[in-house]
Amino acid sequence: MGMTDSQPGKTSHTTKEVAADDLSGQVRHLLGPKAGEEVEQSRDPLRPCDQHLIGELVELCSEQGRGDLLDRIVTQRESLNHLNESMGGYPSPLSSSQLGGQRRDVQTLLDRLTRQNFFSIDLVIPTRAIISSATNMARLNFFRMLHHVASELADSGTPVSDEHRVTIEEGIADSIGLRAAEEILRSIICRDDAERIVRERAALLILHLWHDFNSSATRDLLPMLFHTWQARRRVRPIMGTLLGASELFSLLANGCDGRFIDFLNREDCSDEQVTAFQEFLFGLSSEELEGLRHSKGSEMVSIDELRSETPSSTDTLSMGLLVAGDRAERFYLFFMKRHIHAMNRALKDLPGPKQTAEQYVLEHLIKNQWELFSAE
Repeated sequence: MGMTDSQPGKTSHTTKEVAADDLSGQVRHLLGPKAGEEVEQSRDPLRPCDQHLIGELVELCSEQGRGDLLDRIVTQRESLNHLNESMGGYPSPLSSSQLGGQRRDVQTLLDRLTRQNFFSIDLVIPTRAIISSATNMARLNFFRMLHHVASELADSGTPVSDEHRVTIEEGIADSIGLRAAEEILRSIICRDDAERIVRERAALLILHLWHDFNSSATRDLLPMLFHTWQARRRVRPIMGTLLGASELFSLLANGCDGRFIDFLNREDCSDEQVTAFQEFLFGLSSEELEGLRHSKGSEMVSIDELRSETPSSTDTLSMGLLVAGDRAERFYLFFMKRHIHAMNRALKDLPGPKQTAEQYVLEHLIKNQWELFSAE
């Protein structure tokens, strides 16, 4: 086995030709620089508004004599910087390199990634990718710490402005959204039934995420996820006949990304895809939904009955009552629960959806609307 970071391997002419034909023209820039060109190092993981927030919190801590809080902010900010800077010691997934007679570039890495499954992909991802994911999680913990600092200041009579609280909540949600986006892309890359070109495109997107999670190529994923998740938390499932028509209209009325609804309205939408959307709308697994249909027949199902017969639904139904940061965490768990159930069905060839609604939609967009992710 070759070294993971250098990823040496003889370039497959077949793979190279297929990828070059597909990724040429308007999306060619996604392949990264040509040999000899430098790859831009990862940028600061914090946004300008985050920097402004930190400055304000440092000033408030100083004014209130809270050296303990001040030290924590400074120490963790420096640690986050060091972790981010350490990525510069490893080659970017978008760079090219030569080791003896072996060449490593984007094409060889794409080929390597798309030959993996759920269990083996972690063994071949570049070190830069591992540090990038760790930096995102460190950023999440940094914002959690800032939330604690803001609460401590408020308890001592120095409340932080609503603007800064929103910045903290957005930082938490952004980090969790990136983690979910990475998980969705990995699942598409590892799905044997997916078309080769779809897996390659998903792999190309994740390379950009690993290089710089502020990349425009991957940043297009987050608004779609956020808008849909935010709309879902405003939906109060009526249940009824468990078809989801009322919930779907409510989802659209509450600002769901229209591409989700468009996907479901396709003439070739499969039963498994419809069931995945019902899981998303009701917060229940397909097995739980089937059990309710079997026990109730044509009777209408009420929320009270749902709470008593399927206790697992309680967390989903109460998501709108949580503060923003908690909602983001709860939605990640909501996604992962459905994702793990789907993986289990796929591995054991069980009835029901083999992907989540989010994964079905993203795979469809990658295949049919690739230009959405190729803006300069």
